[in-house]
Amino acid sequence: NTTSSTQTVVRDDDDTSTVTLSSAASVTEGQDIVITATVDKAPQGSNLVLTLSGGHTLTILDGQTSGSVSVPTRADDAYVQGNQTQIFSITAATGGNYENLNTTSSTQTVVQDDHDATTVSISALVTTTHEINVDNVSSANGFKVTAFNANGTQGSVSVIKGTEHDGFGVSGSASGDSSELGYDSVLKSRALLHKCRSQLR
Repeated sequence: NTTSSTQTVVRDDDDTSTVTLSSAASVTEGQDIVITATVDKAPQGSNLVLTLSGGHTLTILDGQTSGSVSVPTRADDAYVQGNQTQIFSITAATGGNYENLNTTSSTQTVVQDDHDATTVSISALVTTTHEINVDNVSSANGFKVTAFNANGTQGSVSVIKGTEHDGFGVSGSASGDSSELGYDSVLKSRALLHKCRSQLR
């Protein structure tokens, strides 16, 4: 009689697969931190998607054993901030068809302050002093003097030399001498307009 049979239950024993995170020991501010995840058994049937602290996502493709993601650091600037240690861990894992996935691994990278140089520039202004007198009032060396009569019309500059009180003024009859600025009692004072040909500072 050979009708006897037997059966055996093969139990799934939840083998553990382990994910390991790694990154550079240090980077300079402004550089990305590249985080790599390595799993000892490749995902099967779907990608393994890991969520890292800070919200970054890292994917290990189906059949592959590692994947990477670049995480930006603080901006490279000219201010003292010191070194900063950034720690990354796995907060969630989906896909890969694992029985039991160990995701306790973490990694850390020091973001180093690189002491950017700041340059201070010093500039100076070149100044020129002009004195207007009877010898140069009619010249055009950096300035121009224009005479105006009491009625507002343009007049002529008069120059008086060889006296005890040399000077210049507006030619014509008014309350003052030609070496002075006189006025017309009906109209107004005569005037001399000094116009510089370069910027005043």
